[in-house]
Amino acid sequence: MDDRIYTYGVEEEYLCTNREDTAPFNLPDEIWEKTPAFMRTGREAHRCVIETMSHVCKTKNELNTHLLKSRAWLSKSIEHYGGKIYAGGTHHTIDWSEVETNPAPYYQSIVDDYQIAIKCSFVFGMHVHLGGVSRDRFACTFNTLRPFIPIIISASSNSSHWRGIDTGLSCSRLNLFSRMPRTGIPPVMGDALTHEENLMEMVHAGVMRSITQIWYDMRYHPVYHTVEMRCMDMQPTAELASALALFVTEIMILADKEQLPCWFDGLKEWGLEENRWRAIRYGTNASLLTKSSLLNVKDALTSLLHLTEKSIAEVDKDAPERLRKLWEI
Repeated sequence: MDDRIYTYGVEEEYLCTNREDTAPFNLPDEIWEKTPAFMRTGREAHRCVIETMSHVCKTKNELNTHLLKSRAWLSKSIEHYGGKIYAGGTHHTIDWSEVETNPAPYYQSIVDDYQIAIKCSFVFGMHVHLGGVSRDRFACTFNTLRPFIPIIISASSNSSHWRGIDTGLSCSRLNLFSRMPRTGIPPVMGDALTHEENLMEMVHAGVMRSITQIWYDMRYHPVYHTVEMRCMDMQPTAELASALALFVTEIMILADKEQLPCWFDGLKEWGLEENRWRAIRYGTNASLLTKSSLLNVKDALTSLLHLTEKSIAEVDKDAPERLRKLWEI
């Protein structure tokens, strides 16, 4: 009998603009002071960006409820101050050079450290957490998920336009964010303890200021001790964001239970990096490398949705169909 107990969490990064145009809207401090108890909010490196965060969710229903309620609250609150929220991986017209950075000391230290790399990373993502993975299984689960990152990038790609330009990329957000260090496909994990020790060594060596300053597409979160999938673009509606978060959660659970397809067994690191690029470039129209053939992303998503649909529908019966429409499968 499988008695594993998981916990869940999610974070979303929202851009705020003026209500009447697309100019960046710098948030008043009252927004953070009035955050309701069912959620948390955080600041980002750019003044017009706010992050919403769930508490630890004990059920997937709680995760779904948070995604719906947090966006509704934020939208109403921002409108009260004369702004509106924007949810996408990048903004299609705003020029990052015209956006103010956060004057708070922590964020100014980040700007000082990373300069134009962080300033032009004016991008917005969704991060999904899975807790409850045992320490002795963590590395296996983590490494099993690595080759599936390109599929998740494809599934969530929503950032084709940037600074008024059609970039030709399905996910320009990750292309832009790759200018930062410690991004992209994460290294293979040996074990959780060694990974934690490596992070502390990096801090002590002055590589980074804190153990959280690793920004790979997926990471072991050193504070929450979760698997954190970070490669998803923000989605235009709360309902679609929830459907995608539920799908990603189920993929992570399948990895922990060793029930994911063996499509990428034997794939070399250069093949995984190529698949990441193909996902960024072509989204759901990508064909990914396996050891012996090409795998069409839409075929892969069809198979994965078949494996996860029942569990997703138990939370939101309409979510699987939303995903089918999004992916055109």
